[in-house]
Amino acid sequence: MVIPFYKDSGDESFYLTSLLHLNCKSVTLKKDPHAAAFINTPLNQFRELQLLRWTDNVNWLGISPSANFQPGPATAYVRGKDELLKDDSGKSVLNSDTLAVALLDELENPTIKQARFTARND
Repeated sequence: MVIPFYKDSGDESFYLTSLLHLNCKSVTLKKDPHAAAFINTPLNQFRELQLLRWTDNVNWLGISPSANFQPGPATAYVRGKDELLKDDSGKSVLNSDTLAVALLDELENPTIKQARFTARND
């Protein structure tokens, strides 16, 4: 899961955008009393994504699951790029087996180069 961060030039605090950066509801992490327990994981994931984006001699692929990633059987899926995908009722759900199918589909018939994608249950 990739969780993008950016630094606010005003106070140098980190902000969490969302699982996908186009849904930019920001939460100040330094005000979260539980931040110390988890902040290094998304921060390092962001650094890994930046490293991949700056590297032009490696063909890489990233996947970001929906807002609600849960165990479950494969279903039909909808694929996207850098946006949080929601169904008609506003839910953003991806089953683990659906993620596996979406990833295998991309590996068997590649369409993405040096980028990430997302999916949700259809």
